[in-house]
Amino acid sequence: MTDMQSDYPHLTPEQCAAIAANGGTPIQLEDPGTHKVYVLLEQSPGILLDDEYVRGELSKGIAAIERGEIRNWDPEWIKQEGRRRNEMRKARG
Repeated sequence: MTDMQSDYPHLTPEQCAAIAANGGTPIQLEDPGTHKVYVLLEQSPGILLDDEYVRGELSKGIAAIERGEIRNWDPEWIKQEGRRRNEMRKARG
């Protein structure tokens, strides 16, 4: 098995400094040519967004819907849940 990470572009020293200063939270970067904004965030270890992973997660979601585990669209709840998960991740170190 080859190391997929070797195919990725490397971070610049400025990006590394921004990551360190931001405590690992996502960082917004702007392309000076197009003014498009991109988000740089750490990929969690062990999670690969391949077809098998996506199919598995979709199956879990469909099963939850079939069990009646449905939540109305609530952006505030989503933000709170994201903050809660981020705090848990930070606490684990």
